[in-house]
Amino acid sequence: IKELLRDFLAMGYVGEDKNKLTVYLACVSCLLEKPLSVMIVSRSSAGKSSLQDAVLKLIPPESVVRFTAMTGQSLFYMDENALKHKVLAISENEGAYQASYALKTIQSEGGLRIASTGKDPVSGKMKTHDYRVKGPVALLLITTDVDIDEELMSRFITLSVDEDCSQTQKIHDQQRFERTLEGLQHQNAFRLLRKLKVVNPFARSLKFMTNRLRARRDNDKYLNLIECVTFLFQYQRVVKSDGETDYIEVTKEDIAAANDLAKHIFSKSLDELFPPSRKLLNIIRELVEKRIALRDEEDMSPLTFNRRDLREFS
Repeated sequence: IKELLRDFLAMGYVGEDKNKLTVYLACVSCLLEKPLSVMIVSRSSAGKSSLQDAVLKLIPPESVVRFTAMTGQSLFYMDENALKHKVLAISENEGAYQASYALKTIQSEGGLRIASTGKDPVSGKMKTHDYRVKGPVALLLITTDVDIDEELMSRFITLSVDEDCSQTQKIHDQQRFERTLEGLQHQNAFRLLRKLKVVNPFARSLKFMTNRLRARRDNDKYLNLIECVTFLFQYQRVVKSDGETDYIEVTKEDIAAANDLAKHIFSKSLDELFPPSRKLLNIIRELVEKRIALRDEEDMSPLTFNRRDLREFS
């Protein structure tokens, strides 16, 4: 994982370590039977596309399918193996809005199947054709839209990029560095990963929150996240066999690494507000509390503020 972060830095993508690792693990999970999917939600110009592009540079082109937009039926008529064990990256959620049903289905059922009528090229008569598109597939969406189909969003790990000034400064510094002689190139090792089953001997001992309905899906994502970490470390694990299937086992270190990311991931996805909205609310709360503390106790007049006040305070 440390080497992976160094590779990102060599490519010129600074900061956002947990986001980078999460998106990369989701892309790697396309080789598993139950892949993870990620939705990156932030304001325009915050760097969503940069995060997506940086990660996809580490993935071989033959493992990535990218679209800007899709129609409602487009996925159903793709080649049968066009998405199998691939990363499907969509540039904007608005571009996938019409295909949301197909995206939900391929995530839940691991594939698509549709019956459609068409003319038989031999007889000329109308005939029912059976179209199938095999999964599994890892989905990667970016969007500025906070009003997203809840059924679709609940199937994703939701991330937001760092919009702080300190991150902007890091990006500026790296943009300058890229124009010096020390700039480096990254060569990926994704093709070295082979499809292996992952067994978690600690699964029954793990716990996840139960006070939110969405936790029923997020618990499965958490378990998949652990498997992704183990899968990434497959060359540092002993490959075992039950006589029919080769597999590797989850270690406590894998769970610890996944837990570190899980704190970052699920604290946001289980929040009722998107991260930028939560940040704004916290700034408002801090501003109001500070102004109230400076008031006389008997002063009960309304407390007002404007956008400039919030910008200056933050």
